[in-house]
Amino acid sequence: MLKYIWILFTYKESLWCRWIHSNFLKRYNFWISSSPSVYSWAWKKILHLRAEFQLSFLWKIGNGLSVSLWFDHWLLEGPLDQIIPHPLIETSDLPKHAVVADLLSLMGASFGFLLQSRGFSIPISSSASDRFLWSQTPTGSFSVASAWDCIRTQKTRYLGLLLSGILILLLDSGLICG
Repeated sequence: MLKYIWILFTYKESLWCRWIHSNFLKRYNFWISSSPSVYSWAWKKILHLRAEFQLSFLWKIGNGLSVSLWFDHWLLEGPLDQIIPHPLIETSDLPKHAVVADLLSLMGASFGFLLQSRGFSIPISSSASDRFLWSQTPTGSFSVASAWDCIRTQKTRYLGLLLSGILILLLDSGLICG
């Protein structure tokens, strides 16, 4: 299912992507769109993966025209809506559908300066297109094998933490001796 997230951002002219955008996303950003019960099982599963894997997908900014300022992961720290206090976002005068390139506009320049004063780097400097990347490979290209490695590593790490916690509980309760 992670591959479909990749396809959604990298093959925008495909029939499936155009259908998803016209039926499910419309004017909404993928990362924050709702998941009504009338959606298909597959689309609900894709939306369910967002929270767990959003930081595994990131944008390399070129001209900043195709990247959501607020909801896409284009800063190393994560999406702005997750790292900047919401009152600050609301006073920025930039709309929810703003793109990174809007930081160069008259309306967005003051917010861009504010971000820079807080230590964030604004990487707009190119006429090249923005690139959607998968952070789990050195090349930034998605593969099912790299997704599987990512999932397996996360599950192994989680299982290790779970077993450590159980062991500590057993030791603390005196059920086993250390």
